Amino acid sequence: MQAGASTTVPSATEWSDRAAALSTFRRYTEAFRSLDACAVAAFFHAPAVMLTPRGDFALPTAAEVERTYARVMEDARARGYATTTFDRLDARRFGVGIVSIEGAGAWRDGKGNVIERFELSYVLRRTGGGWRIVLASIAA
Repeated sequence: MQAGASTTVPSATEWSDRAAALSTFRRYTEAFRSLDACAVAAFFHAPAVMLTPRGDFALPTAAEVERTYARVMEDARARGYATTTFDRLDARRFGVGIVSIEGAGAWRDGKGNVIERFELSYVLRRTGGGWRIVLASIAA
């Protein structure tokens, strides 16, 4: 074993946090697939930040999350968006109540053709209302 390498097994709490955050993220992606900006906004904890190839956005309120996602969804519809698929999703707990979700996915049209591939990194925080997104970062 290398010096400094850890053999610590994740605790039940860590596993539980990671599973809960991943479950929330999956429900968020289902809301996105429906192209319902209001439903997507419910998964954010304001203030939040979104970083994308099309620009960086401060999301100080749920209303701003909804407005920003409405524009993203308008673009998705115009490009023939039908669904999002993921090649990989990994969760990592950073500390009490903070989990990072990282992965790779693709927007697809109704025939299953790739519209756009992307890498993602989201940070979720456990709040009184459950797990909520505080950072959404997409790289094409």
